[in-house]
Amino acid sequence: MPFLTIRDVMSKVEAFHEEFARRLHRAEECAVNDEAKMMLRFLGDHQQQLATVLGTIDVDREYKISTLEEWVQFDTEVENPIAFLNQFEVDANATCEDVLTAANKLDICLFCLYKSLATGGSTPKAQRLFARLARMELDHQKAKQSHASYY
Repeated sequence: MPFLTIRDVMSKVEAFHEEFARRLHRAEECAVNDEAKMMLRFLGDHQQQLATVLGTIDVDREYKISTLEEWVQFDTEVENPIAFLNQFEVDANATCEDVLTAANKLDICLFCLYKSLATGGSTPKAQRLFARLARMELDHQKAKQSHASYY
């Protein structure tokens, strides 16, 4: 099981969201289905916003530098967002449902990663940070499922 500092983990997740946003926007440019294009733009913008938020986490008072320098251990058997990203592709003829399926897979990957980091956190503050991020992903997943017709 590898060890990383919380700062390193957050930096990697931030970079993941940025790259996923770029891929969604590239897929939007190729999409022929107008609804799928709109969904790809929405999800790409959302991923970029998440990256921006994660990039400013060290400014947040509750998670001062001391917390970000803590080491965490995590299970490498959990679903890997980088593996997801490497396999991610949206066909030009994708439907909104196809796009949502990809977005749901991302949420599951991130939930598993954060949950693993929450249990591997060395302090209660680190555990709470990752538990909150896991909860955010779970809430996002539930919101999409309950408003599937909206998307």
